[in-house]
Amino acid sequence: MAKLIDSGGRFRRAEVDMTEKRLADVNLESYFPSNGEFFPSPAAWEDQVFYFLMLDRFSDNKESGYRAIAGNLVNTPGTALFTKLNDTSNAISNDAEAAAWREAGGRFVGGNLKGLTSKIGYLKRLGVTTL
Repeated sequence: MAKLIDSGGRFRRAEVDMTEKRLADVNLESYFPSNGEFFPSPAAWEDQVFYFLMLDRFSDNKESGYRAIAGNLVNTPGTALFTKLNDTSNAISNDAEAAAWREAGGRFVGGNLKGLTSKIGYLKRLGVTTL
C-alpha cells in the first residue's frame, strides 16, 4: 500500500507493509523520527491538564480582538469578541436559529489547524498541557 511520507517538508510516496504481524516481530525503532527527536509521554498523566476539542468546532483563525500565541492583540476581521452587551442569554431565540443550530451538528463548521495553532497561546494561558 502506498503512503505519503514527509521528507524534510516534501512528501514522497513510500510502500507500506500492511501484513499482519505479532508485536514481537514489529520493528518499533522504525517508527521513531530519523533525527532522533521525539516527545515522550509524560511520566505521570495525572499531572496533565487536558483540553478536549473538536477541531472543526474550535477556531477558523478569523477571530478579532483576542490574544494570539505571544499574547498580543489580534486585530484581523472575523468573529466578534463576546461581551455582555451582545449576550442575549440564549444562543437560540427563534425556530429558524434552533434549526440552524441542530443542522450545524451534522456538518463541517469551519475550524482548522491554522485556527488551533493560532490559539496555542490562549490554551497555554489557561494552563492546558495536553490536547
